[in-house]
Amino acid sequence: KLYNFEAATLCIPHLVNALKSGSEAAQESVLDTLSLLKHSWSTMPIEIAKSQAMVMAEAIPILQMLMKTYPLSFYERAD
Repeated sequence: KLYNFEAATLCIPHLVNALKSGSEAAQESVLDTLSLLKHSWSTMPIEIAKSQAMVMAEAIPILQMLMKTYPLSFYERAD
């Protein structure tokens, strides 16, 4: 049985790839989605939340690169 948070964990690598190669609109959508996932960690089993956090950590270098070239609103959302 696949729970919704397990499906979300499996989607994170695809979201990270969209940050790398997507349009600005796609990147904004990814930031919204990653933010929602992060806020949901308190409602899921700790091992799943840790797993998602580890997978999301792959996005950190991409976010750092994007923060060098995008406007201030991107900084606020990426935070």
